[in-house]
Amino acid sequence: MANKRGRRGFGTIRQERSGRWSARVPIPHSGGQHRSLGTFSTKRAAEDALAVERAAIVGGAYVDPARGQVTVAEYGARYIATNRYRDRSRALQTRLLDTWIAPRHYATVGQTQHPVDLGARPLAAVTADDVRLWHTAVREESRRRAVARHERAVLAPRRVNAAIREWAAARGDALAPTGRIPVAVRIEWEATGGLARLAVPPKPTAGATEVAQAYRLLHAILERAVDDGRITANPARIKGAGQVAYLEPEPATITEIRIIAEAMPARYRAAVWLAAMTSLRSGELFALSRTDYNPATRKLRVARALELEASASDFGEVKATASLRTVTVPDIAAEPLEVHLATYTGSPPTSLVFTTASGGLVYPDRIGKAFDRARAKAGRPDLTWHDLRHTGQSLAARVGAGMKELQARAGHSTSAAASRYLHLYDDADRRVAERMDVLVREELAMLDRE
Repeated sequence: MANKRGRRGFGTIRQERSGRWSARVPIPHSGGQHRSLGTFSTKRAAEDALAVERAAIVGGAYVDPARGQVTVAEYGARYIATNRYRDRSRALQTRLLDTWIAPRHYATVGQTQHPVDLGARPLAAVTADDVRLWHTAVREESRRRAVARHERAVLAPRRVNAAIREWAAARGDALAPTGRIPVAVRIEWEATGGLARLAVPPKPTAGATEVAQAYRLLHAILERAVDDGRITANPARIKGAGQVAYLEPEPATITEIRIIAEAMPARYRAAVWLAAMTSLRSGELFALSRTDYNPATRKLRVARALELEASASDFGEVKATASLRTVTVPDIAAEPLEVHLATYTGSPPTSLVFTTASGGLVYPDRIGKAFDRARAKAGRPDLTWHDLRHTGQSLAARVGAGMKELQARAGHSTSAAASRYLHLYDDADRRVAERMDVLVREELAMLDRE
């Protein structure tokens, strides 16, 4: 509709020499700049395009197309750099971006390999179909890589040689503990199905965790782009793509915990009990200082976490607000902790509770071999240090801890409200610790009588 001067109130329309109609609209907050909406076969179509554009601006849904021209990979790097990640999380997100989002991958559609360059596409050009094709490509590639890693691991020379020596010893042929395996012995071992016994198939979910993590990062990047006004909607809408269905690890039993603790070097035995009875993450556990534990109340304060070994600083923030917490330590873990403090921890208040024999920081890799031997002795080669958290949570649940109490002990909350009200469960937390103590002592006493 024209105004009193014969000019349109919003945007301009004119007929080109070709007979088509072109439409131009003002760019909001640009100081009078305009952009073209293209050409249309009829004047009515051009007017309709102007109306849609005006409605978007008035309704607050307008997005300047120029702002969406930055590529997914470039914007993803900005997202990671400006997010409040800890060093460990930032390293993970950067690896996911560089491995799965930025480079080209190939998706198999029928008998054809389709190149997928999602990272090189402008944000505004990414469609839901692009995301689905990308997800197909990275799912295939991640599975392929995971299977290859699995095969290399199960058929590693050291593992094969150990299996041959064990097989030979079982039939009375002792081989030297080191050195080459005789060719004839290996041939005979293979003839009995030795390789087949070692070559266990990979898990059905091999590679799935990596894909889920990459999808969650892509979704977060595109969601930030929506918030920043670079695109109008998030095209990453694959239901369940950010999750992996897997069986929860079987928590270590009390018997297994005791075997593992006793099999560890003496300076790390208390750490096993503490991890299993308080559900602390390894980074939280090995960042504890003497002042974080109050022997009078047997309360443990979790206020920081160990960073990656290659980080600029040794310690950083805990994983989330809910992870800032105070946990009551059951006696069964408090007693070895206090012995440890008197034996291995320095006297200054700021001394780290757990250190290596040389006084260094305890990174997981530095105790990995000792833990491997200890878990093997307990018959749990599948157990990881992180799984000790599951033991603490399962024991707490067995003695009646509710969801809020479990979240409070583990420092893992799914809502802001839960983290704000953690202090309400201080007394309940003490009762949980006391009941856990009774349960563990009863089972240990039964084991000792057997």
